[in-house]
Amino acid sequence: QKDAFLVFRALCKLSIRTSDTTTAQDPTALRGKLLALELLKILLENSGPIFRRSDKFIGAIRQYLCLSLLKNSASSVLQVLQLTASIFLSLISKFRSSLKAEVGVFFPMLILKPFEPQSLQAGAAPAQAAPSSVALIAQRTFTMHMIGELVRDGQLLVDLFVNYDCDLESSNLFERLINILVKVAQQQPQAQPPSPLIVDTSNTYQQEQAMRGEALQTLVVAVEAMLLWYKATAGIVEEGVA
Repeated sequence: QKDAFLVFRALCKLSIRTSDTTTAQDPTALRGKLLALELLKILLENSGPIFRRSDKFIGAIRQYLCLSLLKNSASSVLQVLQLTASIFLSLISKFRSSLKAEVGVFFPMLILKPFEPQSLQAGAAPAQAAPSSVALIAQRTFTMHMIGELVRDGQLLVDLFVNYDCDLESSNLFERLINILVKVAQQQPQAQPPSPLIVDTSNTYQQEQAMRGEALQTLVVAVEAMLLWYKATAGIVEEGVA
């Protein structure tokens, strides 16, 4: 356990050793950061019961990994953002019972932020939507894939609602998540349909249309997951099922 703790701590520190400015000038530094994040992701995905229940490792997650998530969530490098969000997905899937406060902080930061305008997050009046950039659409597309994986777990969705929406001192994470899916599914693409005679790599019309369909499908999956959770907890057995 001591060796595992030291390796985990070292990877967390390595993942924040360099800033965006440094990584832009030194590709080797960026590869080192990405490798550290990849290894952290693999470690969490394959963590056993000892790791998940140990106070020592939970403390290490709070002290070292949360700092890594906080710093890397502000990165301008798309690969860093994606790996950071993937690590958080592993955390919320396997460690949420021990990290309620941390989930409440990072869920909006990593899952909701790509879809919520800064003005709305700050409680100000909504501003006029700006044209979508290729990088923003890429980040939203990746995050939508993550949300699609997240909503397959009915227990996780119920936990979000009970622990945050039903807590007067917490943000309504479940409500905000569903509102985002509804908004994306209904929103028309900001980009214009591309001309068949012109190749424009900056045009995001097709990606936005695909994301609308994925958001709608994700809503369906979420409803089905919660229905299955309800049937399982209520002991309902469907006809024809032994």
